[in-house]
Amino acid sequence: MLYNDVILENFLHPKNAGEIENADGTGEVGSIGCGDVVRLTIRVEDDIITDAKFAVFGGAAALACASYITNAIKNKTTEEALSIASSGELDRALGGLPAARLKSAVFVCEAVQAAIKNYYDKNGIGYDPFDFALGCSICDGCEE
Repeated sequence: MLYNDVILENFLHPKNAGEIENADGTGEVGSIGCGDVVRLTIRVEDDIITDAKFAVFGGAAALACASYITNAIKNKTTEEALSIASSGELDRALGGLPAARLKSAVFVCEAVQAAIKNYYDKNGIGYDPFDFALGCSICDGCEE
């Protein structure tokens, strides 16, 4: 079987699909040329992510990753969410993605990072730029 039960559950019954109006942070990564685009929005109160939603243009792995991670970062501090937003951690939590689908985990994790960075920027919260590995790290470039 290509996908395990955890991935299939999150693909067949996605949680947190949609977009938060007037979100505190928004991150969008990926490229149609690469096959996946992930937009993630967060609501933050007292440095706790109280809500997270996603929109995905892509395949089953991207949708499953986004569903899983939005659930995982809720009720976490932004720092805890950044720790969760590691493609290796997400891959392990999902029980292992097929190698050809690992880019989906990377895009979803980068969307979390971008949303938190956007929140920090909007609120004047300082951070180490090296904490945010943003920018497509999958390939040499895509043509959109």
